[in-house]
Amino acid sequence: MKKVKLVAVLMVTILVIVSCRDNNNPVDTEKTYTSVGFSDERVGKILETNCTTSGCHAGSNPANGLSLESHGNLMLGSSSRAYKETTNGGGAVVIPFRPEESLLYRMISGQTTPSMPMGRGILASGDIEIIKTWIENGARDENDVVPLPGEGYTVYACSQNADRINVVDGDLNNVIRIINTDFISENDAPHMVKYSDGYIYATTIKSGKLLKIRSDDFTIVTATEGLEYPGMIQINTSGTKAYVSRSSTAPGSYSSIYEINLADMKLIREIVLPVEGIPHGIALSHDDKTLYVANLTKNRISIVDAETGDLKNDISLSGSVDHQPMQTAISPDDKYLYISARGTGKLLVMDTGSLEIISEVAVGPGPMHLAIKSDGSKIYVPTMMNGKVNVVTFDGSEWTKTGEISHPAFMMPHGCDITPDDKFLYVSFRNTEGMYQPHYPNPLNPAPGLLAVIDLRNETVLKYTEIGAYGSGLTVKK
Repeated sequence: MKKVKLVAVLMVTILVIVSCRDNNNPVDTEKTYTSVGFSDERVGKILETNCTTSGCHAGSNPANGLSLESHGNLMLGSSSRAYKETTNGGGAVVIPFRPEESLLYRMISGQTTPSMPMGRGILASGDIEIIKTWIENGARDENDVVPLPGEGYTVYACSQNADRINVVDGDLNNVIRIINTDFISENDAPHMVKYSDGYIYATTIKSGKLLKIRSDDFTIVTATEGLEYPGMIQINTSGTKAYVSRSSTAPGSYSSIYEINLADMKLIREIVLPVEGIPHGIALSHDDKTLYVANLTKNRISIVDAETGDLKNDISLSGSVDHQPMQTAISPDDKYLYISARGTGKLLVMDTGSLEIISEVAVGPGPMHLAIKSDGSKIYVPTMMNGKVNVVTFDGSEWTKTGEISHPAFMMPHGCDITPDDKFLYVSFRNTEGMYQPHYPNPLNPAPGLLAVIDLRNETVLKYTEIGAYGSGLTVKK
């Protein structure tokens, strides 16, 4: 069997070498080229000379679904990288301003295995430098425009161990930009992200900040500092205030969450809770009047008047059963509070009128963030310890687990959010144990986090892409 596999590999390698012309010299600038759309026409010439021959990255079936025949095709990225029995991996090969994060540059400069062009010597150093400089200057098109997310969905996803927020073009499902969140010598740990009224807001656990970032140019404009292990974020409907909880990994015990004025990013107050612990999961009613705070280590839900900061009620969950309420989400009609119970592997349903738990649905070990369809009919619950996304259906009277969405690449799901039209669900994955191995190993990111998009019309995995280490909180721009 091993001999048969070896022969197959050698035959494929020979075919690739034959199909890609040998050229270790700089591009011939006198030749007429058809690669189009680059601000620096030399980039198109280099790619056409070395990469767009038959059998490589051109034509109707380019290798790994990646065509390099134009700037537009290049920015579409790869769409059919193989992983185990699947072929729906992919992602960006160029990230503007980030050559070291761009697969194209890493491959032509010999930083990955295999290097490109396949089976041949690396490009001339001058050609490599041309491409590197073009990416450093923003990977601009022929109109000198830096690629930005399209008119469709935009997803912001934290990479907690990589000090970055990934900006994902939902039309391409590729990382289109990286926002740097590195402020201190240790890992800042960007944890959760939200969007409101032209700004991106993100918490950094270790450096204790709530960042305010312009969404048009991804510049950090200001921050609330001095927060102790900030975690989850809820923003009111007018975009004037944010409520920030504590990270689930925060050491010690805490008895408050933060209320912050988003206009000047100043702390309004700390909302005091009745019991010390880890107040982590938070949900805000759609009328902005009621805040629900889950105390992860004390098995409680505190209910707060969001306008005054006063405590309205404090509910102990199921007596001696330690549910460890991890995350919360409010139903579209505000009738139900959904709680992911880390300790029992359940989705708990609380009636917000009676404040009683009226349903418990077993979903699997380590339930995390929650996403709810706009009509309330389905709740999606990623479970970290088995790598699945659970589907819980609400028929108007009962909640039932009706399915599981899985994929060989799914390792330690964390965050999730649904597009406004309910068509797609985005899920982030930590992969901190490195169980998923990247198609092209990267020494800078040996255990990459992942971002997957699930088509909710048939509940199948459309695509997954690699992001920075430890994919954590995410949000879809709404």
